[in-house]
Amino acid sequence: MPTLRYINRQNQWEEKTFARTIYIGTEPRAETAETESLQLPPDPYMSAEHALVTRSELTLKPVLVDLCGCDTRVNGVPIQQLKVLHHGNAIYLGKTSLFFSEIRIIKLKEDSGHCPLCGDPLLAGEEAIVCPRYPSILHSECWFSTRKCPDAGCEYPNYDVIMDSLGAYPWHIRFERALPFDSPLIQQGLSCSANQVRDFVPFQRNEAVVYCPGKLLHPCNISYHLQCWLEMAKCPNCGYEIREVLTTTFGSRE
Repeated sequence: MPTLRYINRQNQWEEKTFARTIYIGTEPRAETAETESLQLPPDPYMSAEHALVTRSELTLKPVLVDLCGCDTRVNGVPIQQLKVLHHGNAIYLGKTSLFFSEIRIIKLKEDSGHCPLCGDPLLAGEEAIVCPRYPSILHSECWFSTRKCPDAGCEYPNYDVIMDSLGAYPWHIRFERALPFDSPLIQQGLSCSANQVRDFVPFQRNEAVVYCPGKLLHPCNISYHLQCWLEMAKCPNCGYEIREVLTTTFGSRE
């Protein structure tokens, strides 16, 4: 689920996980069925009710809304009223900084029912991901294998969030979100280099594709289905540490 990480009144890192619209400021706000509140330590440059984070019903993306019209920034850049947030963004309200995350790999502390994708039990100690929109829990490998949350009515755009996160600093990985018909991959009849059974069929229109970035000074640029690439620990061509990148980007800091 979405999480804000910040320094609390005891000068220690703390995390606030939220499922509803959350109001952020220096004063507490009464919570309702639709809203919750995050009270931050006193800051002379922050308002009592400075900003809120909500989710667009149209795009399902998280949005930061500036409620005071002053000193609200994302990644150091002032925002004009509102800003779509991406996993890993730094939010600055006055002199206070918060770090936003959506997809987080966690270790289950107890058995948690069954994965809605594969149907297998979710056991204590296993790596899992909680859907940022619905409270569904999936095995982490199942989460990385599906374009959208499998829960009926959720439709959380999982692959879009992953591509937004890995396409930005510091990774700058190149993706094709929906392969166009005139792509050289299609026109030349090329196939995914993961060599899975499904890869005997060439790339098709509208498939999500990733171009492996390779290692420093040794670009790879081999094309894979996004799902195939996310399922591998390393690129078989260049040794790029895919699993390490996913853990660094989406791993819990607890």
